[in-house]
Amino acid sequence: MPYLKSRLSVAIAAMLLLAGGVAGCSSEPAQTPEVDASLDTGAPDTPPGDADAQPSDADSSPTDADAQPEDADAQPEDADAQPEDADAQPEDADVTEDADVTEDADAQPEDADVTEDADVTEDVDVIEDADVTEDADAGDLPTLITCTDDSDCAEGVCSNGVCAPEGYVYVPPATYTRGAPPSEPGFHEGRENGQHTVVLTRGLFVKTTTVTQGEWLEVMGGTNPAYFAACGEDCPVERVTWWEALLFANALSASEGLEACYITDGCTGRAPGSGCRPTDRNGGQMCTGHYCDDTQLASLNLDCNGYRLPTEAEWEYVARGGTDTAFLTSSGTLTHWGTTPLDTEMDQIAWYRGNSQAPYTSEYDCSSDPENPVYCGTRPVAQKAPNAFGLYDITGNVWELVWDWSGDYPEPGTTVTDPTGPASSNARRMRGGTFDSIGQYLRVAYRTGISEATRSSFIGFRLVRTAPPAQD
Repeated sequence: MPYLKSRLSVAIAAMLLLAGGVAGCSSEPAQTPEVDASLDTGAPDTPPGDADAQPSDADSSPTDADAQPEDADAQPEDADAQPEDADAQPEDADVTEDADVTEDADAQPEDADVTEDADVTEDVDVIEDADVTEDADAGDLPTLITCTDDSDCAEGVCSNGVCAPEGYVYVPPATYTRGAPPSEPGFHEGRENGQHTVVLTRGLFVKTTTVTQGEWLEVMGGTNPAYFAACGEDCPVERVTWWEALLFANALSASEGLEACYITDGCTGRAPGSGCRPTDRNGGQMCTGHYCDDTQLASLNLDCNGYRLPTEAEWEYVARGGTDTAFLTSSGTLTHWGTTPLDTEMDQIAWYRGNSQAPYTSEYDCSSDPENPVYCGTRPVAQKAPNAFGLYDITGNVWELVWDWSGDYPEPGTTVTDPTGPASSNARRMRGGTFDSIGQYLRVAYRTGISEATRSSFIGFRLVRTAPPAQD
């Protein structure tokens, strides 16, 4: 998609937005699959790229894949620790011995005392008095433009009968069943409680891929924050915090004269997009990064016409693409639950632990066996088959951040309309699995969380825009 009319104008917009103070929208039971014995290494530590792929979890029953005592000692990079443990506080993000974080923890990002960040807070005050609201042509959503082919669209492409921005697909409003039945292999009792109905009243323009390194640099400028920079500009950007994803969305909106959907005030921590240092966790695979004041962040306005993260309910609907199976494979199941042999169907749609050995120089070991390392990493987007809606890498490659705080689902059997998640918590949801995931963590319904102040080499994001109302 042509992101910019001018790299200069975008660079200016990005600088303004990074200053903070941006005004935006207020915004029969299945048998247990056999687990690959190669994962039972007994290794005490595993790569941070996917905490869901712990060796100790690999030989557990997939009907309760993560409810293991060892999760009580989840490392901060353990994206699959219980939500209340998952990097919940910025000051915990780089502390390996913080094993007993509980759900009662109430420290907020602004309470963080991260010594290694103490000397970089001045980097975030780019332009203190910036007022960028006047540059955005905020306004009501225009009417959808219908089409039969791309030639009908003055801009963008024809997607599902509607003109959509280039690089995006149009997904109409829908009602669907969210979650998984308790009988589903891999069902996580701690985070799933069955199924409920979701009504989505707004259509969406959904980015066909996660945001890439090249797109990040084009919009935000500066240096490449990605740990897997050697993968190339067409690979997912990662090692950016939840807040930095919001900053990107706002900057992209500003570059196109759209509303900023988020208010980012009271920001601190490392400069946006500065990645991690080699001295940080696991050689720079993870660190605490840039974050802002949650108390200033308004409730999400789903009618904002700018770019934003999807809600968790929106993400699951567009990920499923009209399916209701456990996986997005053609059969809806997995033949091989573990890493080897390679699951032929999963290989068609996703980069995961079975196929993500890096063709470039990488120091990330996916083997959990120091004696026989397998260096893996992210891969360029859109190299595998898309889902039914035309979305690539919705399974695997990187976790995708969503808007919602971590929390319980609505009661099974209930109906909710346009849900945006709990009012507060100590972690943000992410979905989809990673290049280091094994089978059970690639289920469509699988959910986990991470601190909004954490940067990690296995977390990225995909953007959406609320589509205008359909013509009468």
